Amino acid sequence: MMDLFLENYSLDELSNMSLEDLANYLRTKGKNRFPDPEYVAKSIKQAVRSSYRLTK
Repeated sequence: MMDLFLENYSLDELSNMSLEDLANYLRTKGKNRFPDPEYVAKSIKQAVRSSYRLTK
């Protein structure tokens, strides 16, 4: 999960990344260890939106 932050993704890039792309990224980097990568991706996007106050 730390790779997500170490690969220099900005908050804008994370918020603009499609849910499917983010879930696939988490699947790849997590080596399929996340039981529900879509849920994790939604949670990350929600945290980015609420911390950065972007429009939905």
